[in-house]
Amino acid sequence: RHGAQGVTPIPSVESTRRTQDGRKINSAARGFWTVTLVFVAFSFLLKLPTWNFLHNRGDEPIYWQLSRNLARHGQYNLAGTPILKKLSLHAYDRKLFHHPPLYPVLLAPFALWGSMKSAVLVSWASHALCIIAVALILRSWLQNSAEGFDEWSACFWLPLLGVSADPLLTLMSTKLWTDGLLTGLIALSLSLFFIASRSGRQRTVLFSAGVVLGLALLTKIVAVLAVAIAAAILWFQSDRNWKSFAKSAALGIAPAALLLLPWLVVFYREYGELTPNWLRPDEWTLKHIPFVAAAAERPISYYLIKTGMIQPLFFLGLAFALNRTALSNLTYRTGLVWCLVFLAGVTALSNASVYQMRYLGPMVPGLYVMFGGLLQCAHRRRPPLVLAGLLCITYAAAGGALYLLVADHHEMYSFLEWGGFVSFEP
Repeated sequence: RHGAQGVTPIPSVESTRRTQDGRKINSAARGFWTVTLVFVAFSFLLKLPTWNFLHNRGDEPIYWQLSRNLARHGQYNLAGTPILKKLSLHAYDRKLFHHPPLYPVLLAPFALWGSMKSAVLVSWASHALCIIAVALILRSWLQNSAEGFDEWSACFWLPLLGVSADPLLTLMSTKLWTDGLLTGLIALSLSLFFIASRSGRQRTVLFSAGVVLGLALLTKIVAVLAVAIAAAILWFQSDRNWKSFAKSAALGIAPAALLLLPWLVVFYREYGELTPNWLRPDEWTLKHIPFVAAAAERPISYYLIKTGMIQPLFFLGLAFALNRTALSNLTYRTGLVWCLVFLAGVTALSNASVYQMRYLGPMVPGLYVMFGGLLQCAHRRRPPLVLAGLLCITYAAAGGALYLLVADHHEMYSFLEWGGFVSFEP
């Protein structure tokens, strides 16, 4: 009757509360994306001086030639191309290239366009994925903590500053390397695995995580290391319930396996094995390419020591590996496992081939996840950690500044190496 007389009904307390909660959620989402995209833009701004870099050394012309062959002739190899004169025929003169084809497929439109320098946008976007992935993980934990999510909290913006200015990620994103795309896809996949249990659409998010992981596997098979990290994340969140863990793992891993399967079938039909066993540098490569010869002689401690020399936050994070308070924090634990799995896995693989810092790229976002976890559980010690983090990030970014000005470097070096205090070269 009141409605018929034109009197506006008074909203219930519950309705008012839902409206207020909705506004808070929308405001928090806007704040999250605003700050995250500011750091993405910052990472792009840092790379502007590299826009006109030439991509004519190392692996870059190889992937560019692959993308051209794929786009123009539909063949995924280097057969009949002049670039083979500069490469080991044993490794590269084959009917099917040794890595899965996703990266050359993404470069193919740029190859048709004939703009090699524009193709680096794929690498720029991959760095952006790393920033977004770290942001998603940090927000997920903070939203469910007593502290709550605040986009201006150092627990959020400081790790984002680090990952957006990270020297290794920046170097990788200025090159036509598969490793940049691999790193971005792995980071995004692991972030989706992390946030799945806290989302209202757990199955959809887990399935999406598996799809992105499958795309990472179609970039480089080494992405299989991320499966172990994803399994650890799901186990941490399952409260040691095997049934819950198995369901989540199956839903997340199945899409990845299905996406990779066609490539494995094609590769096996061609070579009779699932992975290439000919990638270890042969005699011709060691004789004619000094960079590879030096990389093959680096010590097994190369990644462990050099990562900390480039970004000291790595050593800071590892220093708390046995601290109960830190280990009780899911974010720190996830970042620690992320770092250790890739450090051990890539070291083992490189020991049978060559050591190059870009191979360790997929570990780097985990480093900032680990640091974010430390900040989350520090409380009273947070101000000193914030100061230490700012100093480490500034030091690392300064060390990477050279790579924004000079295109000729294809390996990451620290200040200590530039100064001649440390050398890993034979």
